[in-house]
Amino acid sequence: MKTAENPLLSAWNAPFGAPPLDAIEPGHFQPAFERALKYHLKIAYGLDDDPAFTTREFVALVRAGLTPLQALQAATTNAAELLQKSKDIGSLEPEHYADIIAIHDDPLKDISAVERVVFVMKGGKVIRSEP
Repeated sequence: MKTAENPLLSAWNAPFGAPPLDAIEPGHFQPAFERALKYHLKIAYGLDDDPAFTTREFVALVRAGLTPLQALQAATTNAAELLQKSKDIGSLEPEHYADIIAIHDDPLKDISAVERVVFVMKGGKVIRSEP
């Protein structure tokens, strides 16, 4: 199949800033994702795209079959474990490095709540804080 015939490959080869994979019809990657879920593979959050699209990956993961909690774990504990960095990152614990965000709504009820960040702390410094 040529790239032009496959939306997933077309998106992969798209220029920087093109619509993220969550804009692609899920049927193109769903079978592989379903197998990963069936066999309890750890899924880590990741996106090689414009930072403006970063939070949309959570919605894509939930739409593909993860629970909101599993999507959040993909970006925190799972990612740290798969990178073999669990002793340093991935959770809020003493002696761990962490960047922190805060949101008003409950992402376990609506994962898109992560798109509405009101507070950011990076490296121990407040980067953004809304009243």
